[in-house]
Amino acid sequence: MHPIVPPILVTASLAALITATVSGIVAQAAPGARTAESVARTLPLPQEVLPGQTVNLVVDSPVEEDEDSVLAWHGQGRSAQLRRFDDRGAAFETNDLTVFDAYAARNGFTKFVGRDGRCLALVPSGPRLTAALDSLRCNAPNANWSVEGGRLVASSGPTFVGTTELSGALLAVDDVDDAAHTGITLQYQGTTPAVSAEVTVPDRFDQGPQLTGTTRPSSDVTVADVYGRVLLSIGSDADGSFSAVLPAGKAGTTSSELLISVVERGADRLAERSWVNVPYSAGVQVGSSVVVDDGSGRVVLNGTGDVGASVRVIGGGTGAPTTVGRDGRWSIPVELDRSEKAFQPVRVSHVGFGAFTTEQTVSVRASGSLNATAVFPADDAEQAFVEGTAQGADRVEVTSSGGAVVGADDVDRETGYYRVAIPAPNAGGVTTVHVTEQDEAGTALRSGDVDFDWGNPVEITAPAADGEFSGSRRATGFGEPGAEVSLQYDGADVHTIVGPAGRWSASLSEPATTRFGLTSDADLVASSSGTPALTGTGRPGATVGFVPDGERRAPREASTTVRADGTWRIPGASLGGGFSGTDVPDAVVGTVQQDPGTPGAAAAAVRIRPDLRAFQVLSPSADGTIRTDDGIVRCHGTGTPGSEVLIRDAQDRLRSTVVLADGTWESGELPVAVGATTARFVGTGPDGVVSVDVSFSVESTSERQHTVTTPAAGTTVEPVVSDKPWEPDSIRFSGTAPAGARISVLDEAKGGREVATTTRDDGTWSVLSTGFGAGPASVLVQQIGDGVPVRVPFTVAAESGSQVVVTSPQPGSTVELVANETPFKDWVEVTGTAKASAAVSVYNRKIPNADTIVTAGTDGRWRALVRAVPGAQEFRIEAAGSVPVTVEFTATE
Repeated sequence: MHPIVPPILVTASLAALITATVSGIVAQAAPGARTAESVARTLPLPQEVLPGQTVNLVVDSPVEEDEDSVLAWHGQGRSAQLRRFDDRGAAFETNDLTVFDAYAARNGFTKFVGRDGRCLALVPSGPRLTAALDSLRCNAPNANWSVEGGRLVASSGPTFVGTTELSGALLAVDDVDDAAHTGITLQYQGTTPAVSAEVTVPDRFDQGPQLTGTTRPSSDVTVADVYGRVLLSIGSDADGSFSAVLPAGKAGTTSSELLISVVERGADRLAERSWVNVPYSAGVQVGSSVVVDDGSGRVVLNGTGDVGASVRVIGGGTGAPTTVGRDGRWSIPVELDRSEKAFQPVRVSHVGFGAFTTEQTVSVRASGSLNATAVFPADDAEQAFVEGTAQGADRVEVTSSGGAVVGADDVDRETGYYRVAIPAPNAGGVTTVHVTEQDEAGTALRSGDVDFDWGNPVEITAPAADGEFSGSRRATGFGEPGAEVSLQYDGADVHTIVGPAGRWSASLSEPATTRFGLTSDADLVASSSGTPALTGTGRPGATVGFVPDGERRAPREASTTVRADGTWRIPGASLGGGFSGTDVPDAVVGTVQQDPGTPGAAAAAVRIRPDLRAFQVLSPSADGTIRTDDGIVRCHGTGTPGSEVLIRDAQDRLRSTVVLADGTWESGELPVAVGATTARFVGTGPDGVVSVDVSFSVESTSERQHTVTTPAAGTTVEPVVSDKPWEPDSIRFSGTAPAGARISVLDEAKGGREVATTTRDDGTWSVLSTGFGAGPASVLVQQIGDGVPVRVPFTVAAESGSQVVVTSPQPGSTVELVANETPFKDWVEVTGTAKASAAVSVYNRKIPNADTIVTAGTDGRWRALVRAVPGAQEFRIEAAGSVPVTVEFTATE
């Protein structure tokens, strides 16, 4: 009997077990916007499993030749595992099948929990998923189950069936016919009363749909999606009313179904439950996915969207935001970012109905020359490479002068690097290949020729053609220094190496050399493209092998047989080699051995070291000044060929590139503002990974015409507070610029918002921007099309009476974990006060994705249950208009 995975059917549907009728919602939309019609919908409502039920998981085995065998979870607690039994009777006769308790979760699904508190879940295991018992995933979507026809059905994901591998990995399949039954049957509660709830869509595009309703007083209201992901946890007031701003749907959806569940505080079962339908916009559409730049650096983008919706450029260039007209069309002139890319990606964002944001990327074909060079590996007798960078392209194809495809490679999306192998011809001289950069559809973007000089062709000077040997039978000639020459004479093969002066010589009459030794250097240098060949002499027919001083990826162990003329060669390809990223090997000391353990054994030491070069940043220089007219700094330097260079700017934005075979590297573009800044460069040198911080200043070569009046740099500003609790607070920015000029204000925080406005006739401009929490902030203000932006750092003051306060747990205290959806204690109760009706986010810094969002009541009080494990805790609590609060404490069972 062996541990093994059961076949589990996983679909994206919910169990259609109870039918309920829910009224559709009438949406109040802006003029011209799409409105959700009032309709009657018949929706499948998940059932609530009755408490106190236990099950065993026993399924048919997927082994075709053993149809009677079954798979079953066996053992209790931490010893539970999957085992295979001869038949069902043998499984149940053990009297030790794992007991699972079936619990009703508030998100509409069933949890299967072992007696040790671990839940049945689909757990990532490399590129696959594994059916496992996991205590930290009990409240995750992949632990949500329902039962359909005796089969376990998960809330989301592809269909999986079990394999017979002992690793326990699940195999993703499209055909569900082979999925086995578990034989599970469960009993459920009767029909749950419906929740009185509705969704109102605001008449502005920058607000999400508003959920409001009434239910039991002082109850917990949970909002979950169709996969069981809990989106919001809300508390109803003393009169039973509740409200919340719903998040936008996923890109590509036009509506979504949300499950509203109500549980009275202190009660064990659901009090009310209903589905509500939330409509969203269709999103932005661009007329063409590829636009050609005529060399001016300006293009015009056109497309369609929701009437009245906002469309703006959020990457790859700058353009004045616009509004979709009554005909459903929009147009934006775009000033492209300066770039050396073949394709410049420009991203367009559209905020439509219900604050639903969609994005599309347009590829702008830019001018520029091909970046491709010929690279020869350390072993000259092997294939060569075409190497380069092709930012914006998806694939590079190389063809011969006759048009035949020689090779191709996909372009790395992060660095733009590519390398295509070129087979070596059976001749010297120069050959030409044609290199073409292509987009995803195979359309040619840029192309050019690259020449490969394969060196001097081999020549024989003696004996002369049709001539005879004079004296000793020795052949001589010319060739490429370092190349191996193979001669065939009188049925025998003779090998020799071309000397540094380009001459070679070989005796055709002397007996084969039997003395073991190296003819290649004992100290070799491996490049990013490979390892040099090892050559030498030995006893004909003997085995010669290279053995490194330990298990290594490269150079690795390799061997060959001594040829009849007493020479041998281990190609560089057999030894492996090459490296990328920061994974640069140390020097390897190995041994070349001939017939070890025999009377003819012999050995020689060999050292193979990587081609490590000093990592340097040549530009920008330390304490230097960069002058630019477009706010772009281009960086370059030197380093170890094949290694990766990481560049992180002062705003924590990351870029990467690859050091080419000639030891040089250059980045794309680093957008910066006028003034002093610092960038960090990480590369690889002889001492390993090197980190270099370069501080430099940026000056504009053009006179800046715009100014920022408020906020002044370094000041503290009060946010503009809306009279509607679901509207975010905002900051007002103002200044001066030429009349009619477009001004862009970009929040430098990760994922920060960009807004734009037009300067008035009197030369002043003003704009509101949201998304700034209390505390330090920074924006870049730029006159679109007019050079380098201005950075404005400032501090957002906390609102009076809006500061979030944590009443429990107190810093340094010890609290007991509490139960939530199961009787097992794996939650911490956090309480406090904040601005009335404000959204409060509670994050557990010790567990990834263990966060909860709740809404403060009209009295400002809030309560959240946050997943945790015993031990030291660090919670971060955030609320609109408040400085975040961190609480450290200890949790015990």
